[in-house]
Amino acid sequence: MKSKFDGIVKVKKQELDLAESVLIQAKENVKKIEQNISEVVADILSLQTPKKGGFEQLQLHRHTLLMLRGQKRNLDTELVEAQDRLHGSQRLYENANLEYEKMIYLKEEEIAKKIKALKKQEQLDMDEIALQLYAGRMS
Repeated sequence: MKSKFDGIVKVKKQELDLAESVLIQAKENVKKIEQNISEVVADILSLQTPKKGGFEQLQLHRHTLLMLRGQKRNLDTELVEAQDRLHGSQRLYENANLEYEKMIYLKEEEIAKKIKALKKQEQLDMDEIALQLYAGRMS
């Protein structure tokens, strides 16, 4: 049954779908950054201090270690920002879902009112037909 809320429900559903895709992207981004952090940590842990060699090898090791630590620090910052975006996306999704559910409820309420009015009209029509039949028999 048609309702004046059909168009609104459709728009709210599109907004909900968009919010869901943004949320999925945000989750994937957080996972990707966490995986990158794990890889950098593994690289740091696998880095061995040279036992032999000159000062240049120690400098190279130190430089590599500093570079990896800097990468991890940058990734940690990215992770915090990505988690903030994720939380914002979750709130956006929750609000979009709530709005969509409200519109569905209002649409269903309107349809229920229309059905109730149709049943009432049908009952009135049946009563009128019964009265006409009764009046026709009496005359």
